[in-house]
Amino acid sequence: MLTEYLYNLKIRPATLLASALLYGIKTDTMSFERDFIDPDMAAFKYLAKYTDHAMIKRIVKSEFHLNWVQYISRAFYKMRHVNTSLFAHMGNVESPDLLVIVADFYMRVQGVPWIVISGVYEDQLVLIFRGDGLRKDMGKIAASTFSAYGSAGGHSQAARAEIPLEVLDGQDPEMFLLKILGGGSTHFRPV
Repeated sequence: MLTEYLYNLKIRPATLLASALLYGIKTDTMSFERDFIDPDMAAFKYLAKYTDHAMIKRIVKSEFHLNWVQYISRAFYKMRHVNTSLFAHMGNVESPDLLVIVADFYMRVQGVPWIVISGVYEDQLVLIFRGDGLRKDMGKIAASTFSAYGSAGGHSQAARAEIPLEVLDGQDPEMFLLKILGGGSTHFRPV
């Protein structure tokens, strides 16, 4: 939308702004692998003229910061099979964005159809859903399973739910999620 305003007002975006907007479109559409609309393509084409492509390349190639590796490692040791998916509860996290990074990382593992990564941030239990978009609709799963507890929804490949901790009424967040995701069963296989 911002790109459309700039274009219609004939304002040439600065290189950093054009690069940021282009990267935003690239990320939001998963490099046009996710659903997109014609204005996304038009904005991308327009911004490409003013973008620092070397900077975009550096950002894409260096997606992981060294301090994120500890979260990827923690998720590996906490990972469990739940029904046909993988699940890991990360405990307290510095930012919900770390959960997104971990979920996106593990979706790159061959044979993982979908994954749920959760953690506690401030007074919220945050769940990040990622899927291949073929077998399950992550937005529908998040909404149908967790909207009764808090806010939940998303797209077919990416979704999120946020549940106030007070809703858990003192229950352990991980056990609460395992009961819901596992359909009441509390026996899960570690990966």
